[in-house]
Formats: sequence, structure tokens, C-alpha cells
Amino acid sequence: MTPPDLAYKLYLDRGPLRARLLRLLRRSGLRWEDVSPAPGAPRVELRRRMRAADAVVLVAPEARLELDLARALGRPVIGVVPRGERTAPDGVPALLDERVGWNPELLADCIRQYALPD
Repeated sequence: MTPPDLAYKLYLDRGPLRARLLRLLRRSGLRWEDVSPAPGAPRVELRRRMRAADAVVLVAPEARLELDLARALGRPVIGVVPRGERTAPDGVPALLDERVGWNPELLADCIRQYALPD
């Protein structure tokens, strides 16, 4: 686990709920850095950025490319379930290290638990 005085390097969902995810993380009290590439980045850049991440945080992971890439790179994947949603696409829950609800404290705890050390 990353020591508490260091910031976690997170690869964050780049989908339509990204702005909400950023607000959730800002409320978490966790020190973090977004290492995600800009939208439209080539796959090689996704791989490079994800390899540098301590954890991957996806919102109700429908970003199957990013989910599969994270698994291939051995990165922990945390799925954040948006309010009002109860199910994830077939097969997705089995690919996640953890699923959490839309709660900043639970998300921070989950990142602390699963993030890879530098």
C-alpha cells in the first residue's frame, strides 16, 4: 500500500460520468493524481498511462477496452457504481477487484486497500 503522505496515481474512467467521478474523489480526502490520457488517445498511450497507475477506477465499467487492458497489465480495478444502478454488464463484476457505491469514504478505503506500491 502507498504510504499516507504520497499521492495515489489513478487511471480514471474517461467516460460520460468522469466529471462526477472527479468530484467524488475530491470529496474523499485522498491524495491522488490523475494519470489518465486525454480522450481519443491512441491505445499505446492508454497502456503507458495505465502501467504508471497504482489503480484503475472505472464507473460501472462499460469501458471494456480499459477494463481488459487493466487486467492484462495486472492493475487493480475498482468499479464505482453510480447511484440508482444495481447491475453491471455481463461478466464485468468478475473482472473487478472491488465494486463500491457512490461514497467518497468507501472509494478512498478501497483505493488504499488495492493500490499497488511504487
